[in-house]
Amino acid sequence: MNIALSWIGWLAVLIAQDPTPETSKPQEPAATGTSQDSDLTAARVMPVTLEQCIQLAEQNSLRLRIDSIDVQIAKADVFRALGRFDTSYFFTTSYNRNRSQTTSIESEPGTLNSDGSVTPGDSKLVFKPLVTEGWQLNTGFRGTLVNGATYTVDLDYQKSETEIPDPGPLALDPSYRSSIGVAITQPLLRGNGTTVNKATLLNARNSLMASSHALEESRVQRANEVIIAYWNFYFSRRNHETQLLLVEQSQSLVEINRRKQAVGTMKSLDVLEAESELARRQSDLIVAKSEIGRSADQLKRLIFDFEDRELWAVDLLPLTDASADFVDPPAWRDALTVALERRPELRRRRELLKNNDIAIVVAENGLLPRLDLDASLRFNRLAGSKGEALNYSDDIYSLSAGISLEVPIGNRTARGDMAAARLRKAQALFDYRDAENQVIQDVRNGVREVVNSRKEIEAARESVRLAALRFSQEMRRRDIGASTTFLVRESQAAWREAVDAETRALFNYEVAKAALDTAQGSLLEKYGILPAPTPSVNERAGVHFGP
Repeated sequence: MNIALSWIGWLAVLIAQDPTPETSKPQEPAATGTSQDSDLTAARVMPVTLEQCIQLAEQNSLRLRIDSIDVQIAKADVFRALGRFDTSYFFTTSYNRNRSQTTSIESEPGTLNSDGSVTPGDSKLVFKPLVTEGWQLNTGFRGTLVNGATYTVDLDYQKSETEIPDPGPLALDPSYRSSIGVAITQPLLRGNGTTVNKATLLNARNSLMASSHALEESRVQRANEVIIAYWNFYFSRRNHETQLLLVEQSQSLVEINRRKQAVGTMKSLDVLEAESELARRQSDLIVAKSEIGRSADQLKRLIFDFEDRELWAVDLLPLTDASADFVDPPAWRDALTVALERRPELRRRRELLKNNDIAIVVAENGLLPRLDLDASLRFNRLAGSKGEALNYSDDIYSLSAGISLEVPIGNRTARGDMAAARLRKAQALFDYRDAENQVIQDVRNGVREVVNSRKEIEAARESVRLAALRFSQEMRRRDIGASTTFLVRESQAAWREAVDAETRALFNYEVAKAALDTAQGSLLEKYGILPAPTPSVNERAGVHFGP
């Protein structure tokens, strides 16, 4: 608070040396939101510190809510990528009935001749109806392993029944046929390997971490915006107090000049100059008051979600004053070491670089010919009853194994993918290097601005002191007739400019400290805000959408 009111101390010097009557001395201005500002007193007053404003932004910022949904979407992408290795259950069944014709040769009875011989009867082709009926069931599991192998485990069950005229004694009707087995295809070249087959999953996980770091970037950006908005609001209130005091001083000068004009010791021109100066100060006061409302709305926009629209009518009262203590910034190389490790934009890029490496591995695998090993083993059974059809024997089986080879001629697609993957990796490395250089520049600028802003404040304070003394002397010289209203106005303007310069220096110093903390990646930690938890995906239970 002492720093916030330092300029009032210099003004006290001026007032103490001002020989004008007590009734004409300017009074210390009341803070915005008192009875002197009826518009603001109508609103509810909400005292806030800078730390509270940053925490409110963390809780209420709609922009952060939007960015946090990106993390949830990235989690869902990981969960979706896990589906590639899910086992599928399949079941198919079918029924068929077929009515057709079959043929047979029928002979008429022979004729017994008188000599005892038999004359064969005539033979003819006879068409008879043939009805076949049956159903089939096939069920099992299939899936893909992380090394690229595909497998199928299934059971095939069939029933067949035929309406055969005069079936023979050995006919099996109805008949039941079943088989159970496993088939596997293992890529040996292209498509082989866990990295290649888990590429989508690994990319999704890296993207999830990258989106988490992007959220941290957004949180830092929002916090930095809140800090700038807070100090804008804070110093706009200070400027309003300065303008109010200048108006009171100008009013006092007008009253003194009028009294002197009335007794014939001052010209009307001096009164006119004082009145003109008062009109300008009143205009500046209106602008300063408008700036308070504008900067307050900017801060409210960042810290409130406005589910209750009445929050727009709240009058914020800043409690955190400009820092009274100067802190020596770290050496820029030490700050850079911290920044390179903690800056979220670098961490995000490091995660995405992993995806470029995965893309190269996948592209290199695509250059290989396809060589697959196929193998299957099935046990078969044929029976005349349902139960017997499932009673397998290890000596009735079918076993197969083989290798299939496919060599693309030219393979331009794979070669193009390889070239593109390498170029994207180079592009990502250049982008990372550029981001590193930006971090270095941010750190150097941050350290430099903190040092320079501190020197600027010291120079501005001395300027305010000297300008206040000059103003006081001109006021005394005016009272003895050795100065003019013009010189008094000029010294008052110089004092006002010095106060404005000190205000700007204090604002720049607070912003520079926040910029240095941002450059080092420690801004949120400084204000007691913990980093967001690392996103997690439970591969067995699914996506964990909580914190």
